[in-house]
Amino acid sequence: MGKQERTVLFNICGGLVLRENKKQEILVILRKKSPYKGYYAFPGGKLDEGEQIEAGILRELKEETGLDRDKIRKIKYLGLLNELYYFHSEYQHQFIVNYFLLEVEDFQVKFNEDEGEVRWMSIEEAMGEKTRFLPSDLEFLKYAADTDFSPGKGIRVEGSLINDGTVDEERLRLGYWDLK
Repeated sequence: MGKQERTVLFNICGGLVLRENKKQEILVILRKKSPYKGYYAFPGGKLDEGEQIEAGILRELKEETGLDRDKIRKIKYLGLLNELYYFHSEYQHQFIVNYFLLEVEDFQVKFNEDEGEVRWMSIEEAMGEKTRFLPSDLEFLKYAADTDFSPGKGIRVEGSLINDGTVDEERLRLGYWDLK
């Protein structure tokens, strides 16, 4: 009898962060850890046990890039993607990635020793580097390239986060909210 395949499940949140300017720039991290060392990725990471996804993305953005919540103008839940990553033939990782689109004020990104180089990149430049993006992030990069983010046409927003940082069921169903 051969080895039994084992799956390790991770619940992840990721942020497609768009800077409020005319250059249509997004925030990326050049990964320095495996898996996908040397690939570009959007900021994000594993949710803590019991953590809600909207709290997780805000925490991950702060930890990885230095982005403070007060610099976020708009946030929209884009959806989720299921990605399998195989390690040899013994086991696989399954990543359930919840993606958010965030529009932010300009802010000074911090260098992250643990994750890698954090930088702004135009959507056009990112599309030129698309073979160097994580497979799951590439799907949402394509979304960004196909979306008109010019003033007045960017992120559609309704509802708002309530004070304790949670989102009520109606706002979660709508899938988008405004942080201001």
